[in-house]
Amino acid sequence: MQIHNHVHRRTTRDVSPVVVVLAEARQRDRMGYMCGLRRLALVPDSTKWHSNYDATDDTVTLERKFFGQAFDRQIETLLHEAGHRGQTVDRESYELFKRDGLNTRENFLAMANKAHRDDYHRHGIRDLAEEAFAESYGRFCVGWGMPPRVAAFWVSRVLASSPTRDDVNEKMESVLRLYKRPGTTGERTAALAAMRRLLPQINDRWLQEEVLRELSRTWTR
Repeated sequence: MQIHNHVHRRTTRDVSPVVVVLAEARQRDRMGYMCGLRRLALVPDSTKWHSNYDATDDTVTLERKFFGQAFDRQIETLLHEAGHRGQTVDRESYELFKRDGLNTRENFLAMANKAHRDDYHRHGIRDLAEEAFAESYGRFCVGWGMPPRVAAFWVSRVLASSPTRDDVNEKMESVLRLYKRPGTTGERTAALAAMRRLLPQINDRWLQEEVLRELSRTWTR
């Protein structure tokens, strides 16, 4: 991946911070959506957004104000853009997200940051599914809260990507630490029901049973 700096002639000042953020984001990129990204561009402030993903040339653009955010917010913002890239490189998950009815206004507003909420209230939003998918992925990767059914969706997708039985326990343990458990009995029931609907995509029968056992233990504590 190329890092292009359009902010300052001496690249070390602006490239060094993004290398640190990029390294951390890659470690937390649970679905590997950043793998193979063609270019990361650093640019002066020109819009109200901190960052953007352009699928036409496979580029994530970070505006200068991106670095004014707290470190965890920088990571989540970068992984939000990875979530936008995931809509192209992992079309199956994106279509399933929509088919399962997770691209709702309520889900979006429950997860949206202040900039997105303000923009929504002023102008509405034309790409609700895209933003809900991207924001939920970013939040899931850094372990921030989200609606229970959305969390269950991402748990199922990461577990479904486990190629063998050997690594599933380690991956399951790391994934289940990343999101906040639902707080009420009703939410737990809804989340577990959502997970059961998603399980058929996991072909391994043993893995299906193991996932249900682990989620049952987690959501009934």
